[in-house]
Amino acid sequence: IRAQREGECSCGGRGCIGAVASGKALIAATGAKGYRDLLTNPAIFPLWKDALRPMAATLSMAVQALSAKAVMITGEMAGISDEALGHLQALLSSALPPKRKDVRIFRSQNKDKGAREGAAIAALDEFFYHTNLLSRLSVIERMSSDFQNGI
Repeated sequence: IRAQREGECSCGGRGCIGAVASGKALIAATGAKGYRDLLTNPAIFPLWKDALRPMAATLSMAVQALSAKAVMITGEMAGISDEALGHLQALLSSALPPKRKDVRIFRSQNKDKGAREGAAIAALDEFFYHTNLLSRLSVIERMSSDFQNGI
């Protein structure tokens, strides 16, 4: 999902949420020395505030388009502090319409192995539940791209 125009993503695209809100992007934005520093150094938290804004904005688009009831953070970022998670929750709630403000963000209990959970959820949805999650995400991405390009 595109979050902004700039920033190279690990997928090869530009401006994807991974380019602005992944662990690597947050490390670059905050000047942290690595994931451990990013996740445990209290001096770095004030730098998170601006870095989490694109993540919250993109999550709000996805939540609304998919009618999601919750968001799960997986991978290395599942280790974010309670304070950072609370800030992200507040940003998301402020970006959502009044009837959707109850959407909650959770951390995967599997931490860095949680990416497998996300892949499994997408696969189950595609092959068994048929809610067209992947198709809806493609529509969101196109809408975001059109919005970013002023169309």
